Amino acid sequence: MASSSGANDYGAFVGAYLRRYGRGGTFWAARPALPYHPVERVELWNEPNWYPFSCPGPDPERYAPMVVAGADAAHAVDPKAVVSV
Repeated sequence: MASSSGANDYGAFVGAYLRRYGRGGTFWAARPALPYHPVERVELWNEPNWYPFSCPGPDPERYAPMVVAGADAAHAVDPKAVVSV
């Protein structure tokens, strides 16, 4: 089975991304003069089955924990976020 450390790091990244650029994010708070267009949708790992993104090939046992970690982190920050794969 694949290590969960990569999945945990990926989840942390997704959460940090939404805390910065999502609804009520720190980016928008620091720049009130900008038009407010927060991230409301997150696509988790575009093209996971395409070389060179999945080297040496697709790995569902690695991908599934990353999807779970990313979706959980996104919804922890913004329960209304749309998460797609």
